Amino acid sequence: SCRVSVTDPEGHIFRAVDPSLIPVCSVADPELLAQTARPLLTACITDGLCLAMEAYVSRYADEKIRSFAASAVKSFFVAAEPCWNSGGSLLERTKLLEASRLAGLAANRTGGGYARALSEAWSDVTGVPPAEAFGLMLPSVLSQYGEHAASALSSLAESAGIRDEGTRSEKAQAVIRRIQSLTFRIGLPDTHDLPDERAIQDIAALAAAAANPRWACPVVWDSGDLARVFRKVFLK
Repeated sequence: SCRVSVTDPEGHIFRAVDPSLIPVCSVADPELLAQTARPLLTACITDGLCLAMEAYVSRYADEKIRSFAASAVKSFFVAAEPCWNSGGSLLERTKLLEASRLAGLAANRTGGGYARALSEAWSDVTGVPPAEAFGLMLPSVLSQYGEHAASALSSLAESAGIRDEGTRSEKAQAVIRRIQSLTFRIGLPDTHDLPDERAIQDIAALAAAAANPRWACPVVWDSGDLARVFRKVFLK
């Protein structure tokens, strides 16, 4: 990936995105995942899944990017839960590492999306753990894209083996429900306290500055739209 996040001793997160950060080569050892602490594993799963999902629905996505992203999503759904529960088999750990690699490759071309922008802004402003932010924001933002992302999500449902039959909307919703189910099964909450209005405005402003105009999301939202989208995440 061309992204890096660094946390200082006070807990402040600094992010950088640059092609020079892409390694010439990397060594991924699935044996290491067997001893990975659950909070770190959860963070890696939700971050990678968000990268893959937003790459797939991006307006920058071409056939190759969608192939990478769909393969990543399929492997996350197969391998994430067993790896989180018990360390998984060697094959499952390998699938999880490959999913992360493919998600990074896809996102190197497309950037992020509003789910990432809102999640990182929420974490920065209030200190909510990034994994919890991704787990709540990703399915909600994808749902709120509505018809703007329905075609891509319907295609993904077929490519990732989630659902082959039904209307475009039904297949899109099947993908979103699968994300919600996975995040719940790896220990993430399905609700959270709504931040105060001042924090919401700060989160929306930061998210808009991060995403616009760099990332080709399915639809363009300004800070007012993003504040509305953020609030809807907390409505049950």
